[in-house]
Amino acid sequence: MKTKKSYVSRILIFGLFILVFCITSCDTKRKDNNSTSENSSEQIKKNIETFESVEQKQNEITVIELQGAIGLSKQWNSGWLDLNKPLDFYSGDSLIVVVGGTAERIVLRLLSAGKDSNSPSGVVGRIHQVNNNGVIHVKLSRDYPNIIQVSVHGGENPWGVYPLGAGNGAAFIQNATLIR
Repeated sequence: MKTKKSYVSRILIFGLFILVFCITSCDTKRKDNNSTSENSSEQIKKNIETFESVEQKQNEITVIELQGAIGLSKQWNSGWLDLNKPLDFYSGDSLIVVVGGTAERIVLRLLSAGKDSNSPSGVVGRIHQVNNNGVIHVKLSRDYPNIIQVSVHGGENPWGVYPLGAGNGAAFIQNATLIR
């Protein structure tokens, strides 16, 4: 999917490049009917540089391995990663969490500084299915500022609000990665 998305993005950028070139070319000819091929080649070079710059920025991906202290609670069927330093999570970021334990379904939470860790404040979406490899991948649809903890919650019904099902096991975090 990443390749297909990249291919479509490049086509769109190239189309934008052609459109800018045509507009610039037509505009130059209107201003001066005696435009030289030298001016056209300079404009082409500028357009290519712009295209390459946009493409390079679009292909920049930042991968952040989240660092901190991992904890778990058998009583609450949950696990967490207390981040070494607060971090802002942004809409469009992707969070990949490797979940240990026996939970098939979990609730994911991004806890902001100052919020009660015993509350569901900062829950991302609703219920997430854990795949066979223990990985969940979530694309954030809003900003989560000043996050101090990432947590996963298994069991039958975290906070009495998220029914995950009878027999759903415990969950804990093995690893978490943020991609922007």
